[in-house]
Amino acid sequence: MQVVRGTSYHDDTASDVTRVLEQARLNKWRLRLFLGDRETGRVWPEEHDVIGRIGRSWGPAKVPILLHNRRSTGGGAILDHCILRIVRTRDKRELYKHPECNMGIFRTDQPSETMFPEAPDLKVRVCHKYESSEEWNNVANFTTWKKADHYTSFMVGKRMCH
Repeated sequence: MQVVRGTSYHDDTASDVTRVLEQARLNKWRLRLFLGDRETGRVWPEEHDVIGRIGRSWGPAKVPILLHNRRSTGGGAILDHCILRIVRTRDKRELYKHPECNMGIFRTDQPSETMFPEAPDLKVRVCHKYESSEEWNNVANFTTWKKADHYTSFMVGKRMCH
């Protein structure tokens, strides 16, 4: 475990990541984190627990946590060694990007009528794949094209809220 300014980080966390997270913690910046596999550079299509301010836990090993808003006093520990990209939400400035960062490709389309017979109001689906893969995975479904567009914009970092 490496310790930077009193915060304990995973041994495999890049020094640029620890620098940005500590800077964000001290300046109370709100960040959008993109987590994934550091070996392949593939970003996981995560939409929950990826935006917030950086805090740190209590106890002997103070690990970085993600605080939902200014009033939050606790949050989940960050997988700091899995961070592939960091964007500051205020100005959408990219503060860190892993050299092999692969966001993948998102596609929206209209599902066949037999795909969701129990939910006929779901008229748009969002699929995701990585450049090196042939397989598209359905990651979300929406009632309108606008909602699907907001989702894909959020997932690639062009939008900082749903």
